[in-house]
Amino acid sequence: MPVPPGHAIALRHSGTAPTIRRWREYGVGGHLDTPRAADAVRKALTSAVEARLAAYSSVSSELSGGYDSTSITAIASRCTEHLIGHTTAGRDPLNEDMHWASLAVQELSGIEHDVMAPHDHALFFDRILEEAVPLDEPSIATAGAARVMGVYRRLRARGSSLHLTGHGGDQLFTHLAVTLQDNFRRKPLLGSRRALQAASYGNWPLRDLAQVFMDQRSFRSWWAAEAQKLNVDDNQPRPLLGWGVRPRVAPWVARSVVCQLQNKIATDLAAQGPLAPTRAENLRLEFIFNGIRLGRALSQMATSIDLTLSTPFYDDDVIDSALSVDQISTYSTTGYKPLLAAAMSGITPDRILTRKTKDDGSIDLVQGLVNNAQGIRSLFADSYLEQMGLIDAKALRRTLKNAAHPSLDDGAIFATLACEMWVRTYATYSQQ
Repeated sequence: MPVPPGHAIALRHSGTAPTIRRWREYGVGGHLDTPRAADAVRKALTSAVEARLAAYSSVSSELSGGYDSTSITAIASRCTEHLIGHTTAGRDPLNEDMHWASLAVQELSGIEHDVMAPHDHALFFDRILEEAVPLDEPSIATAGAARVMGVYRRLRARGSSLHLTGHGGDQLFTHLAVTLQDNFRRKPLLGSRRALQAASYGNWPLRDLAQVFMDQRSFRSWWAAEAQKLNVDDNQPRPLLGWGVRPRVAPWVARSVVCQLQNKIATDLAAQGPLAPTRAENLRLEFIFNGIRLGRALSQMATSIDLTLSTPFYDDDVIDSALSVDQISTYSTTGYKPLLAAAMSGITPDRILTRKTKDDGSIDLVQGLVNNAQGIRSLFADSYLEQMGLIDAKALRRTLKNAAHPSLDDGAIFATLACEMWVRTYATYSQQ
């Protein structure tokens, strides 16, 4: 039974049907300025990390050199005698993670720096069948299971029993372009100026800028319209200015499934209503909740080798403190995670807080798809999803013959693979 975020499932001794009830509200309508919200974030995040360290003697922490992982590592280094800071060196010669992680280690005390060479790090789609772990639900983490498990096994071999990760920092602190719409409605003059600045800085097409000023659709009407565009071929990167992430289905999804999804979105989702009253708040919560689900999948992978994975950014108090800032008045076109930077000033090394770049591992994704395309095609030669009438596996296999096909650019293969492996894994375990 799916349990929505902020809700709990109640099981009764009498054996009657379980019920779902709300147990908490996630904060919306932030009203604090950056200094006060930063103070709340600093206290909540520090407490979240400290609470986790109390029960463990050997701890590791992700250390990519970015704001998120370095903040967690910096707090942990103050609270434990032995901390392993793990950095995976990137294959891309322009990757800057190693440089920034090394700077962090120089300025933080008590860190044993564990560096994983690029050739030791698996590519996406490597060893998909071998690394299958039963998960609560299909997860895009499946495509990178070999990468994830390789790091986890390495850290477990070094004695770590708790691994801290900065997962969640992007969802909590990255500015959202959709804030510009809320800004325009509340303060038309200021909102117009900021929208024009953002469009110029991001080189937006005119239609996207026009959407800031003209799109007044409600949550229900926006989703009803988007439901009719599920199979529209639109892979162009565009700013998120709607009530959610635009839903799209891959060309290999069965037509009957597309029709069912359109009806579901236009009726069930629209009827549920938004998570929050404004577009920016609603999208922020959508990102947070989806990130938590990904964190759960990664945690289950770690648990399979007796390693505890922890994501302090997703503590309820940390989430509430991050949402306490007034997103509209504090929006910045060029600033990078200003709330987190303010919160970690004096804890995270100042030099790290000057970083404005973020590496994404895209080379590993492209190369992984090229190297493993034949294996993925073989996997879908006897597809469980096709047997269930959900996809046209022949169409997918044809697409995979060209690893540079546009239909593979938007992550659809991640979702399809996640569903295929989830069904296969549970079919296998149910027969044991």
